[in-house]
Amino acid sequence: MGYQIQSIATNVFYDGLDLPEWENISTQPLRKSHFFAKDIFVAIKAIKSGKVFHTMGDGAHGKAVTVHPIFGRMRNFSKSYAELALTSGADVIPVFTHIERSGHIKVIFYPPLDQGREDMEREDRVSLMVRQYVSLLSDEYRRDPASVHLKHMTRFLDCPPIENNSG
Repeated sequence: MGYQIQSIATNVFYDGLDLPEWENISTQPLRKSHFFAKDIFVAIKAIKSGKVFHTMGDGAHGKAVTVHPIFGRMRNFSKSYAELALTSGADVIPVFTHIERSGHIKVIFYPPLDQGREDMEREDRVSLMVRQYVSLLSDEYRRDPASVHLKHMTRFLDCPPIENNSG
């Protein structure tokens, strides 16, 4: 659609995809375990210059994580994207993909996450956004489990099960 996109990822996701559309995507490899100051600077600069900034909402690494239940397991979810949105004034637009039987990739854009009210505590606003994302991710996993990348499924299966307190 012609948008300029800045992406930060744990690896260069777009390598090997020889599509002309990727020429609008600039990548900055994310450090192995969490955002560093340089990555935050790159993100804010991209947003302020009018680019779309892409990062993974279901990242489980780093220091800025929160734990949420998902399908009977407790899993870490990054809250960096929510913090970044509040800092920069950007909307968080969840995007999911499905692999169709035809081999095409269907891209689904959800409405922006609710960032809460201005009078709410910052941490409550961040938590609100992360909970919304976890809910959407749960729905997507349930709707189309075949489109969940094996790496993400393995990460999920490595998460500890929720303890049953009934006895």
